[in-house]
Amino acid sequence: MGYEVNSSRIVEALYYECVPVIIADNFVLSPSEVVVAEKDIPDLKKILQGISLRKYVSMHGCVKGLQRHFLWHARPLRYDFLHMILHSIWLSRVNQVELHE
Repeated sequence: MGYEVNSSRIVEALYYECVPVIIADNFVLSPSEVVVAEKDIPDLKKILQGISLRKYVSMHGCVKGLQRHFLWHARPLRYDFLHMILHSIWLSRVNQVELHE
């Protein structure tokens, strides 16, 4: 659902140009997300309201930059979803070859 690290909700948030807010301990993401420790849930509203407009605009810009990596095109584009999957497979293979040498 939305309780796992590999949750599709993060991808959906990026697709809709939302800055994801992750409520979890020991979860490291890019600067385009807000991570709130579970113990700080009671202060969530205050934490989110404490983000300056400048910081929010910066985070939103990062989201827009990341968004292209999650889009699928009938004719593949550089750095789109297909390109990133192929890059991930290639990188995994390169790392496996380096480990065995």
